[in-house]
Amino acid sequence: MGNARRIAGRIVAESEGARQIREQHELEQQWGQPPVVPANRSVHQQMLAAGVEIDHHESDLYAKVCPESTRILEEAGIAVDGHSARTFTSQVDGEQWYDLPFRYEPFWDRKPGVDAR
Repeated sequence: MGNARRIAGRIVAESEGARQIREQHELEQQWGQPPVVPANRSVHQQMLAAGVEIDHHESDLYAKVCPESTRILEEAGIAVDGHSARTFTSQVDGEQWYDLPFRYEPFWDRKPGVDAR
């Protein structure tokens, strides 16, 4: 499976870029400084860098609703309107999550000739 890690109780593949962002975020947290997320990063990369709990199904990215995830969506201009994003209550943890269609990057990394960014 290459790089993999446990997210929300599931083992998922992790792209090289996502791994680097996660490791940078972990180092920043270790030193007590908030992560600095460049605006040119994708929503998926920003969620990882901010330490937002994520999950996915196929190409859809799930991000737990929290101040950081809400800020990222607002700054990216993504409306929670049922089309660009929607919220749902997880049957696993009973918490609110964002469903972000087509934004889980490792899915697209496995598709030859496709770049969803």
